[in-house]
Amino acid sequence: MSIGANAIMRPANAASAALIRAVPHFTGLRLSWTHESLKSEGMEQFIDEHLPLIRSGNPHIQYTLTRSYTECDPFVVGE
Repeated sequence: MSIGANAIMRPANAASAALIRAVPHFTGLRLSWTHESLKSEGMEQFIDEHLPLIRSGNPHIQYTLTRSYTECDPFVVGE
């Protein structure tokens, strides 16, 4: 982990992730990031730690995870 504050915020973020509920017309979530990029370190950490909690509370949403080898900024798109 590159930032020491992340360890402090982790419990609060996990509790928030477990409470996230999507509205009925929200049908998809697309997450994209670059593999082995420092810019994407936070996205990979989010996916490992918080996405399983969000998925369990929102089973009706289609999740698309795209890991690219082309250098780009990580992004999230709601559909």
